[in-house]
Amino acid sequence: MRNLIFLVVIVLAGLSASYAQKEEASDASIDARELEIAETIRCVVCKNQSIAQSDAELARDLRAILRERLEAGDSNVEARDYIVERYGEFVLLKPTFSGKNFLLWAGPFMVLFLAIFGGIVFIVTRRNIPAGNPSLTPEERSELDAFLKQKE
Repeated sequence: MRNLIFLVVIVLAGLSASYAQKEEASDASIDARELEIAETIRCVVCKNQSIAQSDAELARDLRAILRERLEAGDSNVEARDYIVERYGEFVLLKPTFSGKNFLLWAGPFMVLFLAIFGGIVFIVTRRNIPAGNPSLTPEERSELDAFLKQKE
Protein backbone atom coordinates (compact mmCIF):
# COMPACT_ATOMS: atom_id res chain seq x y z
CA MET A 1 0.00 0.00 0.00
CA ARG A 2 2.81 2.37 0.84
CA ASN A 3 4.45 1.64 -2.47
CA LEU A 4 1.24 2.40 -4.30
CA ILE A 5 0.83 5.76 -2.50
CA PHE A 6 4.48 6.55 -3.13
CA LEU A 7 4.03 5.73 -6.83
CA VAL A 8 0.91 7.91 -7.09
CA VAL A 9 2.71 10.84 -5.40
CA ILE A 10 5.67 10.55 -7.78
CA VAL A 11 3.42 10.38 -10.85
CA LEU A 12 1.41 13.40 -9.70
CA ALA A 13 4.59 15.36 -8.95
CA GLY A 14 5.94 14.54 -12.41
CA LEU A 15 2.68 15.61 -14.07
CA SER A 16 2.56 18.90 -12.18
CA ALA A 17 6.20 19.62 -13.07
CA SER A 18 5.46 18.88 -16.72
CA TYR A 19 2.40 21.17 -16.62
CA ALA A 20 4.46 23.93 -14.98
CA GLN A 21 7.11 23.70 -17.71
CA LYS A 22 4.44 23.96 -20.41
CA GLU A 23 2.89 26.94 -18.63
CA GLU A 24 6.30 28.68 -18.34
CA ALA A 25 7.04 28.02 -22.01
CA SER A 26 3.63 29.39 -22.94
CA ASP A 27 4.17 32.46 -20.74
CA ALA A 28 7.61 33.02 -22.27
CA SER A 29 6.08 32.86 -25.72
CA ILE A 30 3.34 35.31 -24.76
CA ASP A 31 5.89 37.58 -23.04
CA ALA A 32 7.98 37.74 -26.21
CA ARG A 33 4.94 38.43 -28.38
CA GLU A 34 3.67 41.06 -25.95
CA LEU A 35 7.03 42.84 -25.93
CA GLU A 36 7.24 42.72 -29.73
CA ILE A 37 3.82 44.36 -30.09
CA ALA A 38 4.31 46.77 -27.16
CA GLU A 39 7.42 48.19 -28.88
CA THR A 40 5.23 49.33 -31.81
CA ILE A 41 2.52 51.04 -29.74
CA ARG A 42 2.93 54.64 -28.56
CA CYS A 43 2.23 55.63 -24.99
CA VAL A 44 -0.43 58.31 -25.39
CA VAL A 45 0.74 60.04 -22.20
CA CYS A 46 4.49 60.02 -22.97
CA LYS A 47 4.08 60.59 -26.75
CA ASN A 48 7.54 59.46 -27.88
CA GLN A 49 7.86 56.26 -25.86
CA SER A 50 6.42 52.87 -26.55
CA ILE A 51 4.18 51.26 -23.97
CA ALA A 52 6.99 48.77 -23.35
CA GLN A 53 9.28 51.62 -22.18
CA SER A 54 6.73 53.77 -20.36
CA ASP A 55 5.84 53.59 -16.68
CA ALA A 56 2.63 55.60 -17.10
CA GLU A 57 -0.57 54.09 -15.75
CA LEU A 58 -2.18 54.10 -19.20
CA ALA A 59 0.79 52.21 -20.63
CA ARG A 60 0.40 49.55 -17.92
CA ASP A 61 -3.30 49.29 -18.76
CA LEU A 62 -2.54 48.92 -22.47
CA ARG A 63 0.02 46.21 -21.74
CA ALA A 64 -2.57 44.40 -19.62
CA ILE A 65 -5.15 44.62 -22.43
CA LEU A 66 -2.55 43.39 -24.88
CA ARG A 67 -1.66 40.44 -22.65
CA GLU A 68 -5.32 39.53 -22.21
CA ARG A 69 -5.83 39.51 -25.96
CA LEU A 70 -2.76 37.33 -26.52
CA GLU A 71 -3.78 34.90 -23.77
CA ALA A 72 -7.26 34.75 -25.32
CA GLY A 73 -5.64 33.41 -28.49
CA ASP A 74 -5.41 36.49 -30.70
CA SER A 75 -2.57 36.67 -33.20
CA ASN A 76 -0.08 39.55 -32.98
CA VAL A 77 -1.90 41.44 -35.73
CA GLU A 78 -5.32 40.92 -34.16
CA ALA A 79 -4.12 42.10 -30.74
CA ARG A 80 -2.45 45.20 -32.22
CA ASP A 81 -5.50 45.97 -34.37
CA TYR A 82 -7.75 45.69 -31.30
CA ILE A 83 -5.78 48.45 -29.56
CA VAL A 84 -5.65 50.59 -32.73
CA GLU A 85 -9.42 50.18 -33.13
CA ARG A 86 -10.03 51.40 -29.57
CA TYR A 87 -7.47 54.25 -29.45
CA GLY A 88 -7.01 55.24 -33.08
CA GLU A 89 -4.04 55.05 -35.40
CA PHE A 90 -2.19 57.68 -33.35
CA VAL A 91 -1.07 54.93 -30.95
CA LEU A 92 1.13 53.36 -33.63
CA LEU A 93 4.73 54.55 -33.48
CA LYS A 94 5.03 53.84 -37.22
CA PRO A 95 1.65 54.64 -38.81
CA THR A 96 0.52 52.66 -41.83
CA PHE A 97 0.26 54.34 -45.22
CA SER A 98 -3.40 54.87 -46.06
CA GLY A 99 -5.73 57.49 -47.46
CA LYS A 100 -6.68 58.66 -43.96
CA ASN A 101 -3.15 59.72 -43.12
CA PHE A 102 -1.96 60.79 -46.57
CA LEU A 103 -1.03 64.28 -45.34
CA LEU A 104 1.07 62.77 -42.58
CA TRP A 105 3.23 61.02 -45.14
CA ALA A 106 3.08 63.55 -47.98
CA GLY A 107 3.12 66.73 -45.86
CA PRO A 108 6.90 67.03 -45.40
CA PHE A 109 7.50 66.53 -49.12
CA MET A 110 4.84 69.11 -49.98
CA VAL A 111 6.43 71.66 -47.62
CA LEU A 112 9.86 70.97 -49.14
CA PHE A 113 8.45 71.40 -52.65
CA LEU A 114 6.75 74.69 -51.70
CA ALA A 115 9.96 76.00 -50.11
CA ILE A 116 12.02 75.19 -53.22
CA PHE A 117 9.35 76.67 -55.50
CA GLY A 118 9.14 79.82 -53.35
CA GLY A 119 12.93 80.17 -53.38
CA ILE A 120 13.06 79.90 -57.17
CA VAL A 121 10.27 82.48 -57.57
CA PHE A 122 12.06 84.83 -55.15
CA ILE A 123 15.37 84.53 -57.03
CA VAL A 124 13.77 85.01 -60.45
CA THR A 125 11.82 88.11 -59.38
CA ARG A 126 14.92 89.63 -57.75
CA ARG A 127 16.78 89.41 -61.06
CA ASN A 128 14.16 91.58 -62.77
CA ILE A 129 14.61 94.50 -60.32
CA PRO A 130 17.04 97.07 -61.74
CA ALA A 131 20.24 97.50 -59.77
CA GLY A 132 21.02 100.80 -58.08
CA ASN A 133 18.74 103.79 -57.67
CA PRO A 134 16.40 104.45 -60.54
CA SER A 135 16.65 107.92 -62.12
CA LEU A 136 14.40 110.61 -60.78
CA THR A 137 12.23 112.62 -63.08
CA PRO A 138 13.01 116.36 -63.18
CA GLU A 139 9.85 117.06 -61.19
CA GLU A 140 10.82 114.53 -58.46
CA ARG A 141 14.35 115.97 -58.41
CA SER A 142 13.08 119.51 -57.79
CA GLU A 143 10.77 118.26 -54.97
CA LEU A 144 13.69 116.42 -53.35
CA ASP A 145 15.95 119.48 -53.56
CA ALA A 146 13.22 121.66 -52.03
CA PHE A 147 12.74 119.18 -49.19
CA LEU A 148 16.46 118.97 -48.47
CA LYS A 149 16.84 122.82 -48.43
CA GLN A 150 14.00 122.98 -45.91
CA LYS A 151 15.83 120.57 -43.57
CA GLU A 152 19.04 122.64 -43.56
